[in-house]
Amino acid sequence: MTPTIPDLAQYGFDSDYQAIYDMTFRYAREELYDLCPRMDDDDWFPDGEFRAMHEQGLLGTTIPAQYGGPGLDILAQCFICEALSYWNHT
Repeated sequence: MTPTIPDLAQYGFDSDYQAIYDMTFRYAREELYDLCPRMDDDDWFPDGEFRAMHEQGLLGTTIPAQYGGPGLDILAQCFICEALSYWNHT
């Protein structure tokens, strides 16, 4: 069974937040989920995935654009954290 991505509009959030959540949810499912047992057992995180998360804008999200960050707000960061933790909840 494939989990359904929630429709954030039903809670009053705009399409930008939905796009951030969708992208993060899919990334975590497709790229990180299979690695979770090793990450948990060995206290390990793959360097390549860390770089990929940076390239996708999932790290340093609240750093202002003038300093090289994406300049997202804290709510966007919360949606990113929730989507990542959905697939690695241990």
